[in-house]
Amino acid sequence: MGKFCTNCGAELKDNADICIECGSKTHQNEFQNNSWSNQSREYVVNYNIEEATEIVLKAIKDIKSFTVKNIDIEEHIIYVNVRMSMFSYGEKITVCFSKMDENKTILRFNSRSKLGTEIAAQSKNRKNIENLIDAINKYI
Repeated sequence: MGKFCTNCGAELKDNADICIECGSKTHQNEFQNNSWSNQSREYVVNYNIEEATEIVLKAIKDIKSFTVKNIDIEEHIIYVNVRMSMFSYGEKITVCFSKMDENKTILRFNSRSKLGTEIAAQSKNRKNIENLIDAINKYI
């Protein structure tokens, strides 16, 4: 699956910093960190961006170790902090929303370790994304 603009939904070229259709920043750098403790995944839901955002926010509240750090409404991005555990010093999750069509939204998840040095970080980051998708699935 290609990458899509969070503003207009146009398909993006590899490593594009801006969308050639509308000029918006692409945020692709958030999902292309090559760190071994960085995990990304895309997921499509059959809801518009506003509905998908509400569902994701409800799902985040359901996971006790997750807290919303910031919401960028204009860029359609939610920034989440994950508490420290015995396996890591905590993680940062970014959820980026892209309009696929009127009633479909692409969710792009990126989970990365706060320090990037933990031995178990890769599996922990993957598990964070899986936990969030499982929580989202309860609402769709």
